[in-house]
Formats: sequence, structure tokens, C-alpha cells
Amino acid sequence: MKTKYIILTAIAGLFMSACQDLNTVPVGQLGEAELYTDEYGAQALLTRFYNYLPIEDFGFYANDNFGNGGSNNWEAYKNSLTQASGEVADDWGGVQTNDNPKYWEYGRVREINTFITIFKTHQADFEEAKFNNILGEAHFLRAFIYFAMVKRYGGIPIVTEVQDPLAPLESLQTPRATEYDSWKFIHDDLQFAIDNLAEEQTMANRKQPNRANKYTAAALMSRAMLYAGTIAKYTQYLGLDADPAVVGGFAGISPDKANEFFQYAYDAGNLIINSGRYELYKKYPDDLATNYAQLFLDNTSRENIFVKVFDDQVSGNTRLRHCYDAMMSPNPDMGSGPGTHCSPTLELMLLYDFPALTEAPNGLDTTYAPIRFPDRETFTKDNIKIRSGADGTIHQGAGITVEPRLQGTVYFHGDELRGAKFDIQRGAFLTYPNTWTAGASGNGESGWAPANIPVEANPDGTYKSGNRILGKNANERTYTLPSGEVITTAGRHGIHDNNGSENNTYTGVFTRKYVDPALPISRAVLFGSETDWIVFRLGEIYLNVAEAAYELGKKQEAFDKYIQPIRERAGSINVNPYKGAPADVSQKPIIGYPIYTFSTPYAIDENLQFIRDERQRELAFENHRWWDIRRWRTCNQILDHFRPRGLMCYYVADTKDWVYLNHFHKGGKEYDARNKNIYWMPIPQDEINKNPNLLPKNPLR
Repeated sequence: MKTKYIILTAIAGLFMSACQDLNTVPVGQLGEAELYTDEYGAQALLTRFYNYLPIEDFGFYANDNFGNGGSNNWEAYKNSLTQASGEVADDWGGVQTNDNPKYWEYGRVREINTFITIFKTHQADFEEAKFNNILGEAHFLRAFIYFAMVKRYGGIPIVTEVQDPLAPLESLQTPRATEYDSWKFIHDDLQFAIDNLAEEQTMANRKQPNRANKYTAAALMSRAMLYAGTIAKYTQYLGLDADPAVVGGFAGISPDKANEFFQYAYDAGNLIINSGRYELYKKYPDDLATNYAQLFLDNTSRENIFVKVFDDQVSGNTRLRHCYDAMMSPNPDMGSGPGTHCSPTLELMLLYDFPALTEAPNGLDTTYAPIRFPDRETFTKDNIKIRSGADGTIHQGAGITVEPRLQGTVYFHGDELRGAKFDIQRGAFLTYPNTWTAGASGNGESGWAPANIPVEANPDGTYKSGNRILGKNANERTYTLPSGEVITTAGRHGIHDNNGSENNTYTGVFTRKYVDPALPISRAVLFGSETDWIVFRLGEIYLNVAEAAYELGKKQEAFDKYIQPIRERAGSINVNPYKGAPADVSQKPIIGYPIYTFSTPYAIDENLQFIRDERQRELAFENHRWWDIRRWRTCNQILDHFRPRGLMCYYVADTKDWVYLNHFHKGGKEYDARNKNIYWMPIPQDEINKNPNLLPKNPLR
């Protein structure tokens, strides 16, 4: 059984003897003297706060704060930040991205402030280093809670003292601090934690790897200060300068403060990198796809800085177990739960090194002839041979076909999980044209670009009746031609037309990251998973420092020192793509093809955009993307009317080969970012009713 960091239930027994006078204070009731004057007691008090840290993990239910959906918390991934950011899509509508997820937790702040206030009165009971370590841990915990609030609301009240509920009401109505001061408060708490926390935590002389140490605080500093720096630099482009909250400094930060925060992020990240205590996971150097996948499953990984531990040995529906494998694994072939409820999008896949796809994202070569594959396995294999053009010319591929990091992130057709192989196909064509004609692109599945549609297509983008055949479900996957030949029309694991997502992908691939292949099918059920959630890992720190360094003008260093190690571990084709004279890509398609385009509200060079894309490649499905596009102030451009797309595989009956087409994902949902109100959550109205000093409201609220 794994060691937990949530361990309050047995603490009282450590302070009791076997025999007690019945006239004494009841046993098990520990007071200030027992808990605040003893190192173990004080650490035990802090332990409870880890259970309430706002960690956006497997069970984070974005529509229900950190309440995890009440009785429906098993549905968390249907309403996750990964769904909200468009990294995955299925038949669920996703979260309402404008007003969620809320988090207003001054009750927890009060509890930590109470601990700090009382603990300081007992300094004489401790050795200096032990006292400072415990106090540093408390400051880290408070900063973690404030970070979760400030990234949602901007400037908020800063409360460091324990308020007397019987004091005059006016004295309790703490006004909002500016957003700058709110981020500075987080910085100061974390700097105190870094200066005072031990390099390694112990409790009763045993190592506590899941408690905060100096480097955990530095990791949060690196992340939080990078947020603050980009908010300072890019809020000015939202056009909200006349908004009262912006004018007052409660929403947004002056651009001249950006480098201050970038420097904090840069320094904190380098403290971790230069310590030598952590290293990028490279246990399987000869199989980088497996290496990347195992990074998220190996509890011995030295890349992990701080994890949230889960344990399937605890009983019942609790937060110490989660449902990730049940929600990611096709039922019944690879899991026994509700089945798959997230399908990675084509937009994500096109960010990786994947020449067979990225060089022809619409399934066409430069002459608009379809690229044909002899079988489905060839599409993701090295040194592929493909047929293209009207004459069926054979072209020999070379080198990498799919970046190993992508293969470690998603499952393709032919990959294996728990003894079964993925069988993925969208449909079949009786014939597929070798000639193409220019014309208006349809709005249906064939809405690819440039504006070319096959001559067999109808004006609305659908195909003429009888030429395209779709499988209805997992049990209806064949079609008999007039000649008597039987052809397949859909794979066992999708993409079926008339059934849900239990055994069915919506976009042509399945999620691999964090899925445990060693978990038996019988345990891939609701609340059957115990995979730990990695809160901070060294890979993120490299990317944080790279972005901060580039923003500070350390451009070559950003790539040489921080981007290159990440890409080498990923197995990328070009490990250092730095360009000395980068072009402005603010008005160009961000991921290289015209279907999915948006313009940033400010100039951005291709090196900085590459760093941002590298974050999405490396940190996909780790709940970073939603907050990244918010802090860059590009969320509404990216998600407004965004329609996820999929990698659709079709068999062509007359030529007996396969084509991969860029189509809208099967559910066809569309996102709504509601313009610029998405960058700050509304301060809860019931809080404003109690404290009018929380006004003005956030922009557009």
C-alpha cells in the first residue's frame, strides 16, 4: 500500500498511554500543548491541508469547483479542463468555460493563518531549523491556495491575520488588493518557503516525499510567476483599458512589471534545475515512446518534484481513488467501466513531428492527389511506402514517422492495451478520386483546405449517396459489394456512427498518457485506479524557464539550455529549432494549416510561438493548456467557434488501399469562448453582498 500524506486518523494514539485516569481530560483530545510544541504534532496538523489543496487532478470536476461533481464525481473527465481547452473531445458538451471553475476559499486561509499565529508563539520549543521548516511549509500551503484564487479572480483580499468574527463588520470587510499586489503576496510567501523549507522532508525520522520541500516551493514559484509575467505583458491587448477593475489595477498588471515576474520564474526554475536533485526521465532510451508513457506511471521517477498520491486499497468512493482508466479504456475490450470519454483532437496531433500527417494535413499531397497507404499500420511506421498521384507512384518515406512523444501520449490503430489491439476505422469509399478540383470548401466533414473538394462531393461537403459507407456500430462493420466481396466499414473501436463512446473514439485515436497498461481489465472500473497525479515535474520547469528566459531576452539560451533537453527526450526530429531572425506569426495559422486559424491580438515571433506549442506537446492532458491560453490572453481567439477535428481513416474498395482525411470529429460540437470575459472569473455575488469592498466587478461581469 502506498504511503499517504493524508494521515490524521491515527495521530491521537501516538500521544496516549495504555492506562489513563478516568478523571483526566478525555483521551484522544489533543490540545495546543501537544500539537504545537511537538514537531510530529505540528507536522500532523499541516498534513490535513494537503487533502484540501486545490490540485486539478484526475478528479477535478471543472463545473463544480473542487467538489468533484458531488455524487457524479466519476464523470470528472467529461467536464475536465482538458475538455475545456479542446485537447480532447467527445459527445459531451464540455465545461462551461466562462464562469468555471470557481474557487473562493478564505475558510482554508483562516485555518492556515490560525496555525501560523499559534505556532509562532511556540518557537522556543523547537530547534531553529525545524521551526523554520514547519513555518515554511505553512507559507507554501497558503501560497498554493492563493495561487488558485488569484489566477481565477485577479486582485483579491490579502488576509494574513486571524480575524475576530465578533469585531465590527467594517474591520472584517477586507478590500481587494491589486492584482500586482496579489501576485507579489504569493511571491513573498513562496520566497519565505524556499528560504526556510528543508531540501528533504522527514516525519518521525522517515522521508516524506509527498510533502513540500524547498524545491516544491520553487516549482510553484516558477509556475505562478510565469503566469503573473504573461498577464502583465499581454492584458493590455484585450482593449479593456476603461474598465473600472482594470483602471483600479484589480484586473491586470502594468506591462512594466512583466520582467519582474519573469525574472522570479527564471530564478526559481533554475534553482531546481541546477540543484541536481531531479532529472528528466530516461529509463527506456531505446524506446522513447514507452519512456514517455512510463514517466507518468513510474513512482520511482526522479523527474517528479511533487505528486498527489492515490491508493486503490482504500475503501469506497473516495478522493484517494480515481476513475481515469475506466474513463479512458474502451469497454469491454480494455476496461470494465463507462468506457472512453475523451478523444485527442487532430489539432493537438498536428503539433507533433508527424510527417505523414503534418506535411499533408488534409490527406492530399502538393498536387491535391490523395496519399494512399497499403494498410493502416503503415501510417505510423518508420520508412513507410506510400502511393500518391493518379499513376499510383510509390514514394519511400525516411526517418521518423511519428514523434515518439506523441506515440507515448495517444494510442493509434494497431497499438496494444491489456492484451487487445486498437482497431480504428471511420468508413469506406467504393472509389476515391485521384483528381481534385478547386471550389468552395463545404461545412461538413470534408471541410478541408485549401479550397478543394473531391469531384464526387456534394456542394454541402457530403458525399454522393452510395460512395461513402459508414459503420453503424461495433457489430456492423462490414459491407458486401455487388461483386460479393466483403469490405470493412468501421473498426471495432470506432469510429462508429450510431452509438456512444464506450468502445469508440470520436477523433481516430485514444488517450495513452496516464493510462496504466498493467492494470487488469477487471480493475479498470470506477474508482479502481491508483495512478499518482504529478503536480510538479522537471519537464514543466524546463518549459517555464524557457518561456521566462525568452521573454527576458535570453532567446538563444531558452532553446539551447531548456528546449533542447525536452525535445531530445521526446525523440523530436529537430531538437533545437531556434531561428535567429524569426518571423511574426501573429496573423498566420498557428499550427500550420488553414482550417484551424486564429490571429493573436499582438505580434508574436515564431520562436516564442514554438515555445508555447512545445508546452502543449509536452504537457498535453496535464491541465496546463486551459490556464496557458488564458494567461497569454489568446483563449477567446482560439476557442471562439472552435470545432475539433479528427483523423479519419477510410478503406478504398476499388484500389484496396487506405486514406486518412481531416474531418470534423464525429460529435461535431462547437466551442463558445464568449469573448474577453473569459479571463477573469466573476467574484461570487454572495461574497460581494457580504463585503462591498470586493467591488468593482471583474471586466465584463
